[in-house]
Amino acid sequence: MQDAELHAEEFIHLIDLSHDSVLVAWGAFWFRRHSPEQRWEIVDDHDLFSVAGRRTCIGNSAEPFGESRVEVLDPDGKVAATASTSDRSWVWLTGLESDTDYRYRVLIDGGEWAKGERWDSVPTRRGGYDLEPAGNQYDLRFRTWPGPDVEAERTRFVAIGDYGVGVRSDSESSRRQRRSRRRCSTSPRKLTSASSCRWGTTSTRASRGRSTTRAGERTTTGTPASSSPTAT
Repeated sequence: MQDAELHAEEFIHLIDLSHDSVLVAWGAFWFRRHSPEQRWEIVDDHDLFSVAGRRTCIGNSAEPFGESRVEVLDPDGKVAATASTSDRSWVWLTGLESDTDYRYRVLIDGGEWAKGERWDSVPTRRGGYDLEPAGNQYDLRFRTWPGPDVEAERTRFVAIGDYGVGVRSDSESSRRQRRSRRRCSTSPRKLTSASSCRWGTTSTRASRGRSTTRAGERTTTGTPASSSPTAT
């Protein structure tokens, strides 16, 4: 049998945000196919070690991807906060100003993670959907919440369920995902998802952040959490 062709799709997940801190995580999904005529299929967890030498893709217990450093940049492009790790795939960054726009980047072994064009499930000429370069790339930014002493303003947000199979098939659930994505072009203050990639808490702290992690025209934010992720 022909050796499988592999593709690792790197991603970044803004997990939590407050008026002065942010929790950033990163990971990758592996896909494989045995010929160009086949569709890409995601590598399930039970096959991940044999394919990529890993047990997990993202989460509190995920193995590191290398020497990792996250940098948060202020509106002038200066580094406002940094955090490094070599034993996990997430970091907290603290000491940020409230109600302030920031950009950020993730560096693994000196290279920028998830840089360039991202792949996604897109319509194909043979019908249906398959994983291909989709013309989108990350535009990583967020805005911290106002300070706790500031009166809260009215907030517009969108909540969706688990990602499931996303937009890869032409089913009602997939069409619903695509409709939600188009509606999010109006840039709600927060888009939150009830994903199976869960992040728990060891101590309770309200998430008061708003964020926009943009890939092309899509707006995505991480699932709100508290001070420390405790589940994969």
